[in-house]
Amino acid sequence: MVVDIPASALRPGGAGKPEPVRYYSNGTGMDQSLAPILVAVNDGLRRVRLAQLGVEASRIPDVARDLPMQSMNLLSKDPATGRISPAEKRNVIGTIAVPFFIVYLLMMVVLVGSAPQLGAVAEDKMQRVFEMLLSSATPLDLMGGKVLAATAASLTTSAVYIIGGLAVLAGMAAFGLAPLHVLPWFFVYLIADVAMLAALGVAIGSACGSPQDAQHLAWVLFVPTMIPIFMATSIMQQPNGAFATAMSFIPPFTPIIMLLRQALPSGVPWWQPWLALAGVIVWGMAVVWAAARIFRIGILSQGKTPKLGELAQWVARG
Repeated sequence: MVVDIPASALRPGGAGKPEPVRYYSNGTGMDQSLAPILVAVNDGLRRVRLAQLGVEASRIPDVARDLPMQSMNLLSKDPATGRISPAEKRNVIGTIAVPFFIVYLLMMVVLVGSAPQLGAVAEDKMQRVFEMLLSSATPLDLMGGKVLAATAASLTTSAVYIIGGLAVLAGMAAFGLAPLHVLPWFFVYLIADVAMLAALGVAIGSACGSPQDAQHLAWVLFVPTMIPIFMATSIMQQPNGAFATAMSFIPPFTPIIMLLRQALPSGVPWWQPWLALAGVIVWGMAVVWAAARIFRIGILSQGKTPKLGELAQWVARG
């Protein structure tokens, strides 16, 4: 390991781009030793520069000492009484961990509740189960039963986890960190998301000849939930920025992104969740309608698994 410090490092105020300090080593691309070396080198250079300016050596530690920074919440006003509450120390658990947990829980419950419908329906179709059931029920009844079962199971699972999470916070004497104001929205988004994806999974599964064929189309169910998770970090940094706001109004991504924005301390304007919910309802009705048309044809179709273009034709002609 060799550190090459150029002479110009002692005169950083000169014109032009400063010459960098060069660090030579045989480390890999994930070498973690560079950061502490960079801090040590810069700290030493500051001390030398201060000594050249005539600062006594005993005073240099005081001049170069870093100060801690404390993250605080903004002042808040009670809308009922008008009382101004003082700023409080920002809690990392409440600002990051709790919002991410509730969003991650929504994603996991949605996937666990809706994804199995894809393979289960394909399995029932392969075993000719639906051909017997169609003698006493309509295709819409069969599809509705699958969707309702997935929604009920998801609500039960999420309720257990939510109650467990609240109990943990209460045991830690941190119940005040629980985002109780977003829990009703959590269940609303959960019902909407599970109903959409479960209906889509039932429809795609009915068009496949076997569970193995259905797995090739499973990405259709994962994309609407995984893309928002990939964007979670940037959204948490600027929850009310233009990008986060726009993405939260795209119906397939609304449940996760809007819930994340609502759970963060900054919150969202009161009208945004209601407008986004209206978009989700319209989108959900369109998805269920399209899925019902696919299911009606696919449940009795045999042979090669259709491609997405063929499924779109089934939706068009019903």
